[in-house]
Amino acid sequence: GPVTAPEDFGMGGPDDYGYIYVDSDTVCGIAPTYGWIDIKAIGTQVENLGDDNVVGPYAIGFDFPYYWYSVSEFFIGSNGYIAFHDNALDASPFQHMPAVENPNNLLSPMLSDLNPEGGGSVWVWNNSDTCIIQFDSLPFWNTGGNNTFEIILSRPDSTIRFQYKEQSGQPYNGWAPDNNQT
Repeated sequence: GPVTAPEDFGMGGPDDYGYIYVDSDTVCGIAPTYGWIDIKAIGTQVENLGDDNVVGPYAIGFDFPYYWYSVSEFFIGSNGYIAFHDNALDASPFQHMPAVENPNNLLSPMLSDLNPEGGGSVWVWNNSDTCIIQFDSLPFWNTGGNNTFEIILSRPDSTIRFQYKEQSGQPYNGWAPDNNQT
C-alpha cells in the first residue's frame, strides 16, 4: 500500500516491501541517532565528477538487499544522489519520482543542481558491513552555498541512512515544490 505518515512527515510506511522511513527528530522509540562519520582520511576520493554527470560503478563491498533484489555496486550522480544502475538522471530539472520510465533505484539525499567543479569533493569508503558515500562541501551550480551530507548503507540491518552536516544556500531556480505532499 502507499506510505502513510503523520502530519509532520517525520515517519511513514511500511510500503509494500516493508520499508519505513524515520526522521531523527521523530519521537517514536526507533528514530536514528545522528552521528557524523567523516571518511575523508580513510576513504577514496571520487574522480571525474563534474557538473551534471554520473561516474562509477563503485563497489558497495557486500551484497546489499534493496527491495526484491541485491545490489553490489552503485553510480554517483554529481547532483546529490547514488543509483544502483547508470540511469543518467544527471541534470536539473529532475523527473518526478516514482517515474514509469526509470527503475527508480536511486538514493537521493539532496537531489538538486550541485556542482563539484565549483569546489568540494565526494568520497567513498566501505568494509564488509558498511558503505559510506560522503558529499563534502559541494556548492550549488551558479549560486554557491555549502552542502555536506552522506549516505550510509549498513549490511547487518539493511538500513539506508542519510546524514546532513551542513546545508547553506539554495539551487539556482530555488527548491522545487514537493508535489507528492498534500
